[in-house]
Amino acid sequence: MLTFEKVLEVFQAYLDDDPLYEVVQTSHGYTLMAWEPHRNDWYSAEIQ
Repeated sequence: MLTFEKVLEVFQAYLDDDPLYEVVQTSHGYTLMAWEPHRNDWYSAEIQ
């Protein structure tokens, strides 16, 4: 299993519980994106 697959496996329950967050593949790798329904726009999410 690749590293990113392990990370996704660990956080899969969180992603399933909140449909506003998605992990997407970009030309530079994977990133966590969040949907802002009031602005109807995506932004890069920060994990704190």
